[in-house]
Amino acid sequence: MNAPELFARSWALDDIQILRTADGHGDGRTVEAYAAVFDTPAEIQDQHGHYNEVIARTAFNRTLSHGIGKVRVFYNHALTMHGTPAEGAGSVPIGSPVDIRADDKGLRTVTRFNRSELADAVLEAIRNGDIQGYSFRGRILRSNPAKTPRSRGGALPTVTRTELGLFEYGPTPMPAYAGA
Repeated sequence: MNAPELFARSWALDDIQILRTADGHGDGRTVEAYAAVFDTPAEIQDQHGHYNEVIARTAFNRTLSHGIGKVRVFYNHALTMHGTPAEGAGSVPIGSPVDIRADDKGLRTVTRFNRSELADAVLEAIRNGDIQGYSFRGRILRSNPAKTPRSRGGALPTVTRTELGLFEYGPTPMPAYAGA
């Protein structure tokens, strides 16, 4: 059996919140956002071909049943804008997951941001609306169909991701998907 392949997808945010306490105070370092959206087709062009992809509501259930202690939070997957590994502060996690759960919309994350220069810059960019995307990476464990069918003109084939891993997520300036 082949090893599961790495999977990364980004989403444009339509509801990201920097949470505050009930009285409206607080330090504004906790962010709630969706790292994935369920049951929403997205047109993908990658090493597998050109197709519509859907993430099933249950895709993260098994992964989340093992806890969130090993999941990390990075800005732009700890990559530069050119896709090369970030050095220095860019390769350090910007926060820690407080809660990750699947709800009716998608994979909802609550993250406590660190006190660092990069985390502060990312929080300010979220507040200003300059960062409008979230992304996640993990392994593709199961899909339906198992292999992406080739598009032969006309309608694109659809692949549903039925089981995914999750080893990191976070804000990104260039989302590939809409809806999260």
